[in-house]
Amino acid sequence: DDTFQYLYSSDTGDTIADFKAIADAAPLGEVDKIDLSALDADVTIVGDDPFTFQAVSTSSVLAHNVTWYQSGGDTIVQLDMNGDTTTEMTFVLTGLHNLQSGDFNP
Repeated sequence: DDTFQYLYSSDTGDTIADFKAIADAAPLGEVDKIDLSALDADVTIVGDDPFTFQAVSTSSVLAHNVTWYQSGGDTIVQLDMNGDTTTEMTFVLTGLHNLQSGDFNP
């Protein structure tokens, strides 16, 4: 089990090659987690706000959300941190994954 921790929005563009999502769990239950807890989902107000996770695949960027979609054999994860529905951070998980909220520490 691995934890991929993001500390800064400047970490955008990363590729995670060996991610094991909950939906992909091997017989031994091995799963990884993406930790976004150090990032603020709403930088326009004081305080550290958690992201909302969208359980349905969408290429749309939603305010203060983690969204994801599949493209070209990979899974693309997008984060909006200021509410303008444009991506402030994106990273790629190699392979096709059906992500769930439990794959993240928001």
